[in-house]
Amino acid sequence: MNVADDFLGAGGTFSADVAPGATTQTVTFDSITEATISGNNTFYNLTMNTTAEAAGKTIKFPTGLPNKQTISNTWTLDGAVGKLLTLRSVSDATAWEFVIPADINPSGDYIDVKDSQNNTNGYRITAGANYADNGNNVPGWIFYVPSLSFSYASGSSIPFDDLNAGNSWTDSAKSTVLRISTNAYSGYVIRARAVDALRSPSSTIAHFRTGGTVPNSAPESWTGSGFGYTTSDTSLYNDNTQGYDNRFATGSKYAGWTQTGPGDPVADNPNVAHTPIVDEDTTITYRVTGNSTTSAGTYQTTIVYTCIPQY
Repeated sequence: MNVADDFLGAGGTFSADVAPGATTQTVTFDSITEATISGNNTFYNLTMNTTAEAAGKTIKFPTGLPNKQTISNTWTLDGAVGKLLTLRSVSDATAWEFVIPADINPSGDYIDVKDSQNNTNGYRITAGANYADNGNNVPGWIFYVPSLSFSYASGSSIPFDDLNAGNSWTDSAKSTVLRISTNAYSGYVIRARAVDALRSPSSTIAHFRTGGTVPNSAPESWTGSGFGYTTSDTSLYNDNTQGYDNRFATGSKYAGWTQTGPGDPVADNPNVAHTPIVDEDTTITYRVTGNSTTSAGTYQTTIVYTCIPQY
C-alpha cells in the first residue's frame, strides 16, 4: 500500500486487506509531499524511501509512548543526494516513539532525524552514511563519529640475528605487535604485504618457500628456506573460503608474503558485539631461514600493514 500524504491510523495492527486476514502488508510512504502519521500503529513492513522520488520528503510522527509506531518485521529507511529523508515530531523537541523487533544496521543514507526514540526495548537503529543527528534521538539511534587508532605496540623495525650454522641459519624469534582501537560497527581487518623479498645488493632470500610461495589461505609447517610469518589471530578471515579459521594453528604454521596490495589478512575482529574495540593486540612473528649457500650480506625489505575499519 502506498501513502502519498498523511496517515490517519486508528490504532491496532495495520494490514491493508490484500487478502482475508492478511497481516504482511507493506506500507510505503512515497511522493515528495510532507506527511503526518497519527495514532498508535503497528506496521508489518514499513518503507520510507526517497531514492526514486524527484526530491526529499518530511514525515512527522505523533509524540509520546501512547502514540508509538511499532514495526513488527522490517523498516526500510533511505534517502539520496538532494532527496533527504527527514523524520520529525509533530511537536518540536518532544520525542516520538518507535518500536522495532531487531537492530537496524545501517539505516540507509541521507537521513535527517530528530526527537526519535525507542524506550520500549533495547533495539537500536544505527545511522548509515550522510546522516544528520539533530538531537534528542537517544535511546533509539546510534550515531558514530568514526574513530581508528592503529600503531605498533612493538617491533616497528626488526633486526634479525646473523644467520649461521650455529643457529641453523634461522631466526624465528622476532615479532611485531599490532595494536588497534576503533568504534567501527563491524570491526576491522589488518592486511599485510611485502614491498620486495629480503634482498642484499647481490642476493635474495625468497618468500617462504622454494617451489612457490605458501599462501595465506593455506599456511604450512616450516620446511626449507625463505622468509615468512605467522599470526597469533586464531579466528582469521580466509579470502579463499570466505570464512574464519585458525589456519595458522595458534602461531605454529607459516605463510609467505604477498607483494600484491592491499595484502593478505593477518588480523581481524568482526566485532559481533558491536562495541568499541580498545587496545587490541595481534602478534605477527617472522621467520627467516637461509642455508650454507646463502650469500653473506645485509638483507632487508619493508612490510606494509594496512588496517581497514568495517563500518
